[in-house]
Amino acid sequence: MPRPHHCRSTLRAARQIVAAVAGARTGIASGSALAPALIAHSPPPPPPLAAAPPHSFRSSAFPAFEGAAVRGTARHGGLPAYAGALLSAAAAAVAAAVVAGEETLARSECEGVERGMNGRETRGAEMGERKGEEVREKERGAATAERGEEKGAGEGEGEKERGAERGGLAAEVRAGLVAAVGEEGVVEEWDERHSHAKPWNSYHQVAKLPAAVVYPRSTEQVAAVVRVCAQHGVPVVAYGGGTSLEGHTTTPMGGVTINMTRMASVLAVHAADMDAVVQPGITWGALNDHLRPLGLFFPLDPGPGATIGGMAATRCSGSLAVRYGTMRDNVIALKAVLASGEVVKTAARTRKSAAGYDLTRLLIGSEGTLGVITEVTVRLHRIPTLSAVAMCPFPSIRAAADAAIATVHSGVEASRVELLDDVMLRAFNQANGYSYPQQPTLMFELTAATPEHLAQQLAVVRGVAEAHGAGKMRFAEGEEEKRELWRARKEALWAAYSLRPGTEPLITDVCVPLSRLAECMDATKADVQRSALPCPMLAHAGDGNFHVCIFFDPTSAEETAEAKALSAAITLRALAMDGTCTGEHGVGVGKTQYLERELGQEAVGAMQAVKDALDPQGILNPGKVLPPRPHCLS
Repeated sequence: MPRPHHCRSTLRAARQIVAAVAGARTGIASGSALAPALIAHSPPPPPPLAAAPPHSFRSSAFPAFEGAAVRGTARHGGLPAYAGALLSAAAAAVAAAVVAGEETLARSECEGVERGMNGRETRGAEMGERKGEEVREKERGAATAERGEEKGAGEGEGEKERGAERGGLAAEVRAGLVAAVGEEGVVEEWDERHSHAKPWNSYHQVAKLPAAVVYPRSTEQVAAVVRVCAQHGVPVVAYGGGTSLEGHTTTPMGGVTINMTRMASVLAVHAADMDAVVQPGITWGALNDHLRPLGLFFPLDPGPGATIGGMAATRCSGSLAVRYGTMRDNVIALKAVLASGEVVKTAARTRKSAAGYDLTRLLIGSEGTLGVITEVTVRLHRIPTLSAVAMCPFPSIRAAADAAIATVHSGVEASRVELLDDVMLRAFNQANGYSYPQQPTLMFELTAATPEHLAQQLAVVRGVAEAHGAGKMRFAEGEEEKRELWRARKEALWAAYSLRPGTEPLITDVCVPLSRLAECMDATKADVQRSALPCPMLAHAGDGNFHVCIFFDPTSAEETAEAKALSAAITLRALAMDGTCTGEHGVGVGKTQYLERELGQEAVGAMQAVKDALDPQGILNPGKVLPPRPHCLS
């Protein structure tokens, strides 16, 4: 059966990456024991990459190597800006398998790398985050059992599946799925299912694999898939870019994963109305590439590779939320498939409507538990005429946060007010070849219609910064440098992997009222400074939302307990300040324990009533937001 991805071409491409790294002799991130092995045992290098122009690294296995993975070879002695974080996380694990001759394992790992670099942005980091012993014992064993014996295969977590040859998909369910999306659109291979069950960018582990991954191309096909699953009581999990940090795409009850990446078209752009209708699998970056010639853009900018459907499902935001709001404010209407397989339209394509219940807002943030989003009408904005980007260091994280609050209060037209602590600045510098002072730092973006207005706003921000003890304010020179700085900021998490390669991050997402931000961040900084774990911090300081990336070894019970205790302390402090456990990442499986504490038993009960009404079988993304109901899912 044709496969969406091809392991052997991926393996060749992975060898190219490894050979390029070894040839540069800078290895992977500092301190990695794999670097000498890579240099000594890498396979013969492919034709030199030096002849390729910047930003053009391509192979047959990486047809859409966009943006976040490799950024040219201008820094780090010929290595891309991402090398320290990404190659230590992805290529190292792949290379280890290659040089050891573990072809089966390497193919599985490379599959993950390919998917990440082909539109889902650095999924390969998953394999570097996993300990070699865990990989050998669990994944190779499971892969060998399943591929060699096909029937009754183990899943590496003790899972025993029955039914069809590969994924345990019952014959009648498989027949229904094939009728819905075609033979080529139903994938049951172990590596495909595993890569969809294990988040590549967070600590959430595999509980169970989906029985199959299906690739629909239309709303009608999604509806047909859901009807088949509803008929047989099979769980359904929607999958977009796979960039969720809260385990939204895990499949704790197995079932079917619906991969939306073949539904990635712009269906219509209504420039006069300043809106667009898109399919859920398109990324926000690809949408903006489409809109740029029209002078328009979509302002939500979460992690690289996030898709519009997933962004709506998690009610995400990003660095521009301080100016343009969150996903809730920028979606006009949705089309979605309910648990019954029925298709609903939530609103007209108007700027306002008072017609009936607000189903659009009900589905935004429902995390795939109330319906599968298949079409999104988004609000567009004009690209600002003029902008300025500035950075300035502060003596403490409290001073930086106070300055951010004062900037918002000043009334300037700030599009972004971002804060990075000293630990994140170190990773930021290492990954990008920068030399900014390693102190808590604010990054500003201001916009205006005229140079005079922009100059006035800059003067206000400069005054605010100086009043809070800021160091020298630096300005980006030209549009390219502005884009480069924000690119580096968007990829800060991947840069942070270089602080301790081989570990996994537990990432907090608290948001507090703006007046409590400085106090909350200051107390949190004191907490993480007492820990031996690397804990870089970054904030969307203009709206009170900040993240702590706690890097820990998941095979160490002591480190795991410390990471979870830190995360709990940070979250409970925010809740005590009338804040939220999640400002933009969503609840998923990682924040369910805090929902009742934040909102109250009555509110959670009302949510459960809505869930039971729209999904009485409990088949839609079970275990996310709310615990699965005992009576659901035989």
